[in-house]
Amino acid sequence: MKSWTRTLLVVLLTSFLLAGCWDFREVEHVIYLNALGVDYVKGQYTLYAQVIDFSNLSKMESGGGRHEDKPAIGKGTGETFDQAAFDLYNTTQQKISWAHISAMVFSDNAIKAGIPEHAIDLMRRYHEMRHTIWTFGTHASLDKLFATTPTLNISTVYSRLNNPEDAYRQSSQIKPIYLNTMISSLKEPAQTTVLPYLTISKTRWKMANEVHEVLRLNGVALILNYKYQGFVGEQLLDGLRWVESGHRRMALFTYDRGKPLSSTIFLAPDCKILPSVEGDQVFFDLQIKAQGSMLEVMQPKPESYLREATEKQIEKEIRQTYEAGLRQGGDILNLGLVLYRKNPTAWHRLQHDAKLPLTKASLRHVQVQVQLKSSGKLKLEE
Repeated sequence: MKSWTRTLLVVLLTSFLLAGCWDFREVEHVIYLNALGVDYVKGQYTLYAQVIDFSNLSKMESGGGRHEDKPAIGKGTGETFDQAAFDLYNTTQQKISWAHISAMVFSDNAIKAGIPEHAIDLMRRYHEMRHTIWTFGTHASLDKLFATTPTLNISTVYSRLNNPEDAYRQSSQIKPIYLNTMISSLKEPAQTTVLPYLTISKTRWKMANEVHEVLRLNGVALILNYKYQGFVGEQLLDGLRWVESGHRRMALFTYDRGKPLSSTIFLAPDCKILPSVEGDQVFFDLQIKAQGSMLEVMQPKPESYLREATEKQIEKEIRQTYEAGLRQGGDILNLGLVLYRKNPTAWHRLQHDAKLPLTKASLRHVQVQVQLKSSGKLKLEE
């Protein structure tokens, strides 16, 4: 009797262990979305779903060689985000999994219409969605953007869409952001969200003597409390890297009388923002400290001259970026956020619709202190 009871108990325990696997599905029976695009035109949502072949990735990582990576792109439309998602389901051949999305791209139309607020709210409540998703905007066609692949048949997983940090560590100009960072900044009353924009570069790379289109970052959108403020192109964003935290490695090029003077690499500069309220006006003083390795000197100049030229160029970049944000009606350097945190009473008194009355003169002083050191065989003149 005891033996029979023991056998029954073992069978029951084994069945409980098996129950955890009954809902398991083979990888090839599930469509894992890699990236999601959100467009909004004439009251209609359009979702673009990018799907890649993960078997190519596993073969590449195991040394099996590279194969051409052509993403599949699905499309669903509807009057709401959820309707568009279910319209996408109607044409899929297997179950869709949202759990492995690594990038999300909003069209410029969607951002201007305030769609990210509704889309993000829905995604926060859907259990499959992660918040560690790289988030972008774009002026480009979403289906063409998702069809763009890296060079040398490298997997899309390693593109600027899904893995922007690798390139950012080498050259930090436009800082990529996760969805959770975007959510946090959008909910901060005084913070301007700086959302990077992707585009398609058609002129820089070739494969087999044919043009190969690749992704690049070409600017940022300024968003305050889910309201679109404007767009600033990459050529006016150099000042952001000296003020915004998290920038790791950047190159600075100086000129003297229109000719190249020097090139310097800086790592993680330090910036302090000091607000000052005078009546109904607010002023900001910036203190920048940076240490750089000078790689090239194209004109024979003493170190003091090179340092002064470098400091002036940094100040020039900061002011250009600040004024570019002002022209779009935005606070691209997030000076208002500093006042909000250091003197909330003054911020509430001066703000209107969460915006301070900033002018060109509001950025009063930009003090830059640079320490230069030579690199390799390069010796700086005293």
